Amino acid sequence: MPPSRKKSSRRLLLSKRRIRTLAFCLDLLKLKSPQEKGRGDFFYFGKRKRRLSFSPTKEMTQSTTFYWYDYETFGLDTLRDRPAQFAGMRTTLQFEPVAEADVFYCRPSMEYLPGVMACVLTGITPQTAAEKGMPEVDFAKRVFKELNTPATISVGYNSIGFDDKVNRALFWRSLLDVYSHVWRNGCSRWDLYPFVLAVWALRPEGVEWPKVRGTDPDKPERQTFKLEKLTAANGIEHSHAHDASSDVSATVALARFLAEKKQRLWQWALNNRTKPKVAEALDTRRPCLWVDPRAGQERGFLRFVMPVARNPDNQNEYFVWDCREDPDQLTSLSPEVIARRAFAPAYMREEGEEPLALRRLRINECPFVCADLRVASSSVCERFGIDLRQVVDFGEKLTRLHGMIEGPVLQAWQIFEEQNKARFESEGPKDPETALYDGFVSEADRARAQGLLNLDFETIAEQVHDGRLYFDDERLNELLFRLRARCAPQTLNDAEREKWLAECRKRLTQQGAATTTLEKYFEEIDSVRDRYETLLNEGSITEERYEAIEKTLSDLWDWGDQAAEYAQVEG
Repeated sequence: MPPSRKKSSRRLLLSKRRIRTLAFCLDLLKLKSPQEKGRGDFFYFGKRKRRLSFSPTKEMTQSTTFYWYDYETFGLDTLRDRPAQFAGMRTTLQFEPVAEADVFYCRPSMEYLPGVMACVLTGITPQTAAEKGMPEVDFAKRVFKELNTPATISVGYNSIGFDDKVNRALFWRSLLDVYSHVWRNGCSRWDLYPFVLAVWALRPEGVEWPKVRGTDPDKPERQTFKLEKLTAANGIEHSHAHDASSDVSATVALARFLAEKKQRLWQWALNNRTKPKVAEALDTRRPCLWVDPRAGQERGFLRFVMPVARNPDNQNEYFVWDCREDPDQLTSLSPEVIARRAFAPAYMREEGEEPLALRRLRINECPFVCADLRVASSSVCERFGIDLRQVVDFGEKLTRLHGMIEGPVLQAWQIFEEQNKARFESEGPKDPETALYDGFVSEADRARAQGLLNLDFETIAEQVHDGRLYFDDERLNELLFRLRARCAPQTLNDAEREKWLAECRKRLTQQGAATTTLEKYFEEIDSVRDRYETLLNEGSITEERYEAIEKTLSDLWDWGDQAAEYAQVEG
């Protein structure tokens, strides 16, 4: 090449470099000040600055859909109480519906007593669910089918905290796979509620955040994150709160609203909700921001955590330290004290003992965990009294102390587990329906349960009576017996009928076998009736509202009478 051409090429190359340099400098000028890093369109990871990716994670495909769902239940005990109504809506990741919404009811079994206040709140009585609903096993199979549709992200509002626990208990009682909907065939889960808290704490602009005043007039108003309050404040249609169908529609609308307002935050949270992503953030050995609903509103629901140890009994769970507090205190505490102040319930702590800043973080529950602290802007830090410099310092100290405190923390966990085991053993054998967390089902038993899906109850009963159908896990044998008793009582022989009748009497008369006894059930109905009569006389509720509640309570009393007659309970 002639010298002139070489020189020209060199000039061109230098020109391109200058252009790239100039473009880079212009990008820098667009960024906010160091105190404001993490706001607006950017997240920051280490020293490198990069835009959040709009591309989905590799787990998602073009066929991936959201399945938005909600339960109305007959109580708040996810292990013992039963679902009343289910609603679900499948959409694309852009919130476009892909099928008609699902709404269906679950017929309660006759030995079950619903929560009185739950029925007053929802307006769904057991008679309503019995008339409109299907047997629980059919109800469970229908929910199971939707959540296990390949490439489904099941999501709701506080769904991981409540609804998915209802799923697991429901599937367990129906001998369906309890966990497949969160991992098999590209399925996974998410929860809108922690994301809402993240938006409020980190990026609140452009969203109306309602407040409510409690019963104490001397206390200031507090933020409320109830779905019906948020939708009303932001002009989102939500006509019938505590109706599953209405709640699902409102959840989808709220999600679409927030995704449009906080597009990059939404995409980041969706892409980083998985176990590998959360584990990757925690394994940086630097403080991470964790939006934890249990952290409290005053703290912005924010923790700044680093792992101390991994639960040896559950690899999905980390023991993390909140670096807003000095970890040095752990070095002077015995494992017994750590167990009491970190893992045990409040009533087991000694008088004056405060809980430690040692928490349990489960990476399989889709937590909002960000490895870059600059996501918390200066305004966020000022708002919640966060000293990021101190957080980093305490994180560095935790790293230095790690070798001294990991062992005592693990010992503390073992002490707590042994105490738990002893306490449960003293309470006697656990009811099989509430024992789903007492060990995984073997593959052989899982296959046997899977085989039941294609059999009618008459065939199942024949095989049970002939000794051809049984499980190695006694929990499952008892669950199968109860499933037949509730859904196909005609398949029971004389001995089985007597056994079932005894079980029903036990559940209605002995505390612990179910959520309540007949005696306490009727007492609660009377108590609730008295309470609402007082509110009516005070003018706090309308006559129309009182009459609706009275009708619900009357239906509940009739249901209790029917349950007593069914179980042949005298008195």
